[in-house]
Amino acid sequence: MSRIVASVSLKAAVGLLLMICTTAEVLYYSHINPAPSPDEVKCSISTVNFVISNRRPVLFLYSNSYMAPLLEMAAVPICALTKSAPLPMIRATGALFLGLSALLLFETLTLEFGLLLSSAVTIAYTLGTPWLLFWKLEAPGYPAGLLCCFGFLFIFLKFRPAAFALGVLAGLLHYVFPISIGFIIAAFVSTLAPRDIFSSLAGTLRTALRSNRVGGTFCIGVLTAATLLGAGAAYGILTGRLRGRAAAVVLSTSVSLALATCSDLIFLLHRIRPLDLQLGRRIAAPPAMFLLGYSLVEIPVQIVFRLIEIPYFSSRGVQLWSGNDYSRKQWPAWPAQLFAYVDRILRQALVPIGSRGWIPLYERTRRPELAIILGLLSLVAILVAARRLYRSHLACSRRFDGEAVDPNVPFRSGLTHPSGALFAAFAIMSVFLIPSWRLFGDPSVRYLTPYFPAIYLAIAVLLRDFAKLGWRFRRISRTPPRLV
Repeated sequence: MSRIVASVSLKAAVGLLLMICTTAEVLYYSHINPAPSPDEVKCSISTVNFVISNRRPVLFLYSNSYMAPLLEMAAVPICALTKSAPLPMIRATGALFLGLSALLLFETLTLEFGLLLSSAVTIAYTLGTPWLLFWKLEAPGYPAGLLCCFGFLFIFLKFRPAAFALGVLAGLLHYVFPISIGFIIAAFVSTLAPRDIFSSLAGTLRTALRSNRVGGTFCIGVLTAATLLGAGAAYGILTGRLRGRAAAVVLSTSVSLALATCSDLIFLLHRIRPLDLQLGRRIAAPPAMFLLGYSLVEIPVQIVFRLIEIPYFSSRGVQLWSGNDYSRKQWPAWPAQLFAYVDRILRQALVPIGSRGWIPLYERTRRPELAIILGLLSLVAILVAARRLYRSHLACSRRFDGEAVDPNVPFRSGLTHPSGALFAAFAIMSVFLIPSWRLFGDPSVRYLTPYFPAIYLAIAVLLRDFAKLGWRFRRISRTPPRLV
């Protein structure tokens, strides 16, 4: 009992120390750089001044549709009472939020890993992230987003909420910080049952072909055509080739074909069993409840913003910046985007040093081979560490609290472990970022700041495994041979 109390006390002390050090580091950067950045003037300071002068909150940062003003709204009461300038309070609140995000990241990692490894990953995060956000990028609103990202991750992994509650939390997270899309999709995928889905779909198709070969083949062909048409429509819409009525017609046609095909398949399966229907409900219910909870937050926010906020600002001549717009480049530009991602973006996770002046993305570094090697090593480290951790989860199938697991209990998805969630979110965000116009220059590194702990975790896991392997070799070499 005393050991458990000592372990909990040590864990709390380490987490508190990491939070205090991170907060102090951010305050130090604010002290040596007192001048406000353009983003602080345009977004944060203007939001605080607007709320105080007009005595009404705003859904997003002033004059844009990008992030919720969580940090700014926390600074408003003190600024209004003390009649002080908004910038010091905004920076102090941001420092506290980033310190709390470090604490939540540490608590999340300790759900799966030991104290030493969790501390090492959090220290890497607390060294790299404040430098990027407060010295190079000067991005004022990101500490609130990072706090919400790791808070969402901790609640998801520690308490395992139901699909509907998880969807509501995901909707709130996306409203506060749209860059969290990687964590949201990873949480949504955790509600799916891929093996059951694929086996059920394969069984449905086989039964359809057996009951009516011509009708089943026709339905499968139409479903394939609808999938390809929908993929083409999505590509055309995201790259700007399809706009307006053409995009609506193509997209609605593909959706109509897919729904008609599913209806025909159900009609053909006249011998369907109640057990299959029960399996279908079990497969479809969790993701459907997740999407319902997500929509109950996201749709009202967008309705209020479009019907109330946009007319309000437009009538006063304020031009809104559409920060949530997402578009992709044409596919011939994707290889160059991938090279730029490895050459310029990933390097900032490992070596976040250098001058504050940003180099344009396609003006490559003086030593591009070093940057490319660092970026490729990051990707290789994530792949190798993910494979090792997944194999260890398969072998141990352990719980977060360290208790022994009943062998009759099925293995849990890798996304329900901190390592799996971090690696999956990093991969998802990279897939979104690389081919898009969001990868426009060195400042694009800000979009990956919530996901860089995946790189730090991968490197820490590999170093830990190599250290264990070296210790075993030394132990074997020191053991004298037995005499037969």
